[in-house]
Amino acid sequence: MKKIILQNSEDLLLIKRTFGISKTTISRALNFHTHSHLASAIRKFSIEHGASLVNDDNKIETIFNESTNEMIQKFGSNAEIRVNKDSNFAILSIRGKSQVQIKNCTIPELLDLQETAFKLINTEK
Repeated sequence: MKKIILQNSEDLLLIKRTFGISKTTISRALNFHTHSHLASAIRKFSIEHGASLVNDDNKIETIFNESTNEMIQKFGSNAEIRVNKDSNFAILSIRGKSQVQIKNCTIPELLDLQETAFKLINTEK
């Protein structure tokens, strides 16, 4: 089950004021119960403001940390990918230890890192 989790209740109020919508509309969008242009805009806005995308089915969480300008992907409890959005420096860590570091990481290289991490969490089951 895919959903977006806000950092705090202030984020909910910001979305409500920005879009002029109800908490129910926000909840339905963040839980992927609706797929309209408005729902997509709400999800995009939320992630851009620090919300986390969680995919419970595959135990994958994506966080966009604005303060460090990083994208962090957590694959279960054993694997994590961090990408600095300014330098495109990527690190794949397994059980807290850096395993792969890529300078100027390209999209195909990021996909390879994600595939490696995804395989790891699927062997945890």
